[in-house]
Amino acid sequence: MPKDYRIVKDDIIKRDGFRYHRLVAHTPWLKGETDLAEVVKNALGNNLHSGGTVFISEKVAIVAAGEMVPASSIKVGHFARFASKFVRPIGQDLAQAIPERMQFVIDMIGFPRTLLACAASALTKPFGIRGAFFIVAGYQARDLDGMHGEYMEWLLPPLKPKVAQGIVDDIAERIGAPVAIVDVNDRGGHTRAVSKDGLSDKHMVRALKDNPMDHKDTSTPIGMVELLEGDK
Repeated sequence: MPKDYRIVKDDIIKRDGFRYHRLVAHTPWLKGETDLAEVVKNALGNNLHSGGTVFISEKVAIVAAGEMVPASSIKVGHFARFASKFVRPIGQDLAQAIPERMQFVIDMIGFPRTLLACAASALTKPFGIRGAFFIVAGYQARDLDGMHGEYMEWLLPPLKPKVAQGIVDDIAERIGAPVAIVDVNDRGGHTRAVSKDGLSDKHMVRALKDNPMDHKDTSTPIGMVELLEGDK
């Protein structure tokens, strides 16, 4: 295994009656367009032949595909500055409490829908209901990342479904194993796209529920999950 690549987690877990073998790999920090298929090969090596599904953090897939947006390119309006003051972050991600991220959401989904999302949040928050903003605003707001850590100067918008599917299909063909792009964070998790014969979204989310990639500054964005025989 090349330098800067290593397996940092190798475990078997049982969750909801199913057993999963999980690998998580450390990789060099990716800061721009990168050949992800080669990164996966270096990270997982011979494990690619084990029969599992490779998972790739969507954040890294966005960076490697060159889909980042410079935060400096966002022209923040008065409403975005005002609305961002009322956002209560979930976990460590400041989310739309960052004015540039709020403005990016407005630019993507439109002002009326953003206003409706803010109203839904304001009306439900007194009752202890959280997350209404993201339900109304949709995945473009819920899964928006960036402007923290190593990507302080960048926005990382979620991949469009067709783009994500193209990425996993290409990598899967080149490495000879099924591939999924996943987004696992403080608000839950889901599979953005999965190639042919890959684990279902339900199994992948269940296996990664505890976020074994950790995120933060760990540089562990790639791994593999195998549903063990007898549990399929």
